[in-house]
Amino acid sequence: MRRTLALALALPLSLLALAGCEVSTGTPFEPRIEPGEDGVALRTSGPWKIDGEDATPALCEAAGIKTVQLVFVDGVKDHFYEEFAFPCGDGSYTSDGPVLAFGEYDVRWSALTEDGSEKATTNTFTLDASVGHTTVVVTPPNFPFAGSGEYSLTVDVKWDVAMGGDFSAGDCASATGLNSVTYALLDESTTPATLLAEQNDGACVDSLMFQMPEVTFDGTKNYTLQIHGGPNAAATYWEAECTGLMADDTGLHIETCFVDDVRPRMKVGLSWDADATEDFSGAGCATAGVSKITVKLRKSGAVSTVASYPNISCADSITFTAPEVELGTNYELEVTGGATDNATDWASTCTGLSAAAGAPMEWTCEIQHTAL
Repeated sequence: MRRTLALALALPLSLLALAGCEVSTGTPFEPRIEPGEDGVALRTSGPWKIDGEDATPALCEAAGIKTVQLVFVDGVKDHFYEEFAFPCGDGSYTSDGPVLAFGEYDVRWSALTEDGSEKATTNTFTLDASVGHTTVVVTPPNFPFAGSGEYSLTVDVKWDVAMGGDFSAGDCASATGLNSVTYALLDESTTPATLLAEQNDGACVDSLMFQMPEVTFDGTKNYTLQIHGGPNAAATYWEAECTGLMADDTGLHIETCFVDDVRPRMKVGLSWDADATEDFSGAGCATAGVSKITVKLRKSGAVSTVASYPNISCADSITFTAPEVELGTNYELEVTGGATDNATDWASTCTGLSAAAGAPMEWTCEIQHTAL
């Protein structure tokens, strides 16, 4: 029958030596129980962690940790029992039933590699599994992630797919027209900032990784990532300058860069003359009685159109977006409308319109009743 340390200490140490017993400053050498024996169940109070993050199979593999081991310490040697060795990727442990013999145990957590060597360990602590306990709840370890010594910077790129509204994060596939991406990684600590890496007219990506030795990093410095994207290298529809980025040597740290949709936009509100009088009385489509409209957008003074929408349902506003419009150019908008297709009961040409980047430049076009 297995005896606890408390019972063993009732005998003088000299008698223990004569009896051939092993003297230990900790608990008994054998904490395991045979199937069917009474004992105490064991579970962790939550997931074990690696560098503060809940362990996952991918994180364990990246950290090089195969097994999380509860090691029993008796003052003479450390005991590694396979019953208390848990796959790191499991994340936590709960026994199916009793696994510990009654007693108190000095233990520590250890992180073991594929070949069984110890990669990291915790300080020793005591498990109280004495008689009267049914389950021991043990605090799981938080192992450090041993760095490679080579710094890297990983950036998740989130593209604005709201098309002019509040920022809505999407991926490359959701960012319509995003065919070309240019980025530049800069060292903020110098004046002017030092260019460390760049790419021009590349494919859209949702993640960027910069690493040594290709890029010389300093873990104490901040870095800036500039991103431009669009349908081609000459057109900037998305833009960002993300500052304060930091590299580390674990490969676990990920920064995020949000890239705004800044393509040129122009919104024109359409105000329809509600009656055939000389005084203009602006109204919406329904009030004015307009059903079908035709709009033609031209550069000021030009004959050809840059956007044309014939016989569409009447609207109280219309928005033009690049490539229909571009910055630094003036436009004129010809609008006709009526109850039927190609009707011209209302007609006006509004001039001096222009676009803005990101949020649209807003204008109002008053369409006169032609019955005057």
